[in-house]
Amino acid sequence: MSLTLPAVIRHEISKLPPTERDIVAQQLRHAPSPPIVYEEAVKQLASVRDIDTTKRVLLAAEGLALWGRLHEDNRAIVEAQKLKAHALRQMFICAKMLGEPYKVLAERRIWSSKAKRGEELASFEDKSEIDRLADEVSVSGRAEFLVGRIADESPLAKSVREANEKSWQEAQAKQRQADERAKQREKQEAAKRDTPQQRFFDHALSPLIDVEQILEKVHEFVVTHASKANKKHVVERVTNIMELLDKIDAACQPRSAGRPKRA
Repeated sequence: MSLTLPAVIRHEISKLPPTERDIVAQQLRHAPSPPIVYEEAVKQLASVRDIDTTKRVLLAAEGLALWGRLHEDNRAIVEAQKLKAHALRQMFICAKMLGEPYKVLAERRIWSSKAKRGEELASFEDKSEIDRLADEVSVSGRAEFLVGRIADESPLAKSVREANEKSWQEAQAKQRQADERAKQREKQEAAKRDTPQQRFFDHALSPLIDVEQILEKVHEFVVTHASKANKKHVVERVTNIMELLDKIDAACQPRSAGRPKRA
């Protein structure tokens, strides 16, 4: 009996590479009606666990998951995800036996994301933990993402999170210490600045030095560029400045007792 697949399933199959697409199509070409295939396949797939070569079985699981979506039944999807988790775990273990696992898998054109998932799943000492976690987490969230959620609960993923958390806390502690040292230095600098000598420099000597430098520039410009009319304006300003300087000079002169202040 030949099947006409729904459009959504044909679309999912079209995403597979050509060779894998042909295998799935061959498996489905002369199958019985979907309900019989579906119910029997759920039972058979649930019993598949220990495998060395997983590619063909994974394709069958993905095909079964399509029927699961069609019938709105998560059992096939969950079992397919369990199988995929076991396959990724076994894949990484085999690659590790052959040498550097990431390099071995890269040579076989396995994406690093899958290799990382395989490494996380391989950190389970007891593979039965995968099934137990799958049953626990499958009650919430989308079943299609079950492998990732299982891998996130693996010993390796947990240790990485703990290491990252520890590093973050250490970095935060170092930053707090650096901020505290900066505050202390700022307080010390402020204390150094808040002295009679520093106040005198900031409010008297430093402004006078600035004025002196400015007057030198004014003198150079007047000598080389100023016209007579401009020099007249300069003289007026200089006169005013001289009067201010006289007042400052008088304020700096020592006065005898009872001597009146100079205007």
